[in-house]
Amino acid sequence: MLPAHLRDELELLAARDALGITNTSELVSIANRFLCNHVFDDELLRIIDATPPVRSEIFPHFKSFCERHGIATSDKESAIWVLLRCYMTRMSDAKNIAMDEFEAFQREIAGRYDFVEHKNQMNGDSHGISQLFHLDMQYGWYISDPKLETEKRQDALDCLDLIQSQMRDVALDWLANHPTPKVETIPP
Repeated sequence: MLPAHLRDELELLAARDALGITNTSELVSIANRFLCNHVFDDELLRIIDATPPVRSEIFPHFKSFCERHGIATSDKESAIWVLLRCYMTRMSDAKNIAMDEFEAFQREIAGRYDFVEHKNQMNGDSHGISQLFHLDMQYGWYISDPKLETEKRQDALDCLDLIQSQMRDVALDWLANHPTPKVETIPP
């Protein structure tokens, strides 16, 4: 059984890979990190032994290792939920700037996933994040507000702070309403 932090790292990499965000060197890198963290597995050894590291040779071993630990590979729908959980967790953390985290999420999935399933839906309805897209639009409006350059600067800054707070609240609510699914693993 993988330690929780390594399992989370593997799940996040598998999600990014399913959405086409990773490259072969990241698969080799995670195999090295796992071995350095005393996670010994023949599949990991096969990944780092591949010379040169070619995706067609490495991915089957990565997939096998993931599947034994109950982690889906190549499934875009599962992947988006994993990324959402990651970014919602970051957004809910008061040490982070919620808007920056949401923008990073949008950059990461740009052109890889569409949140509008039906023409009568708002962007994000399908995954319970339409409020975040709305707040993002409001933030964009306030950040370009001419008041930021006048004596009413503090009013505009207060609005930006309020939006940040609302984004954090949305993320906390989302996490409360979307608990982490229990994962069954197949013993190595």
